[in-house]
Amino acid sequence: MTVGQAIYDILIGNAPLMATSGLSVWSGHAPTNTSNPLVVFGLTNTTYQYDKDDGKVQVQSYNISIYSPTYLQCDAISTLVETAINLHTEDYVGFDMSRARIVNKYHSGFDPDSNTDVFTLDMEIRIFND
Repeated sequence: MTVGQAIYDILIGNAPLMATSGLSVWSGHAPTNTSNPLVVFGLTNTTYQYDKDDGKVQVQSYNISIYSPTYLQCDAISTLVETAINLHTEDYVGFDMSRARIVNKYHSGFDPDSNTDVFTLDMEIRIFND
């Protein structure tokens, strides 16, 4: 399983998040005419760090964007996404999602042309070299 597949599974497997009416989750890009609300995530950066306990580890950074027609719904969905990621504890071969953390959350703005509010979450995941 890849990290992207794990993120997708965590998000769609989270009952409170998926209870949001009409919500869809996409990796990379959503199709052009996808209606809101939606969550889109993708890999943005890969770096390497040395950890005194784990040795050399790869750190993958992901960007998670939440699109919604209202600020309140967008904020609520971003909180559900953050909770789903931060509380997940399942182990995967080669990477540790239990140490995945949202490191930054911000309101990206409102687009009046598409009537869409956007929240962005930045996440880091540690990849252990087996």
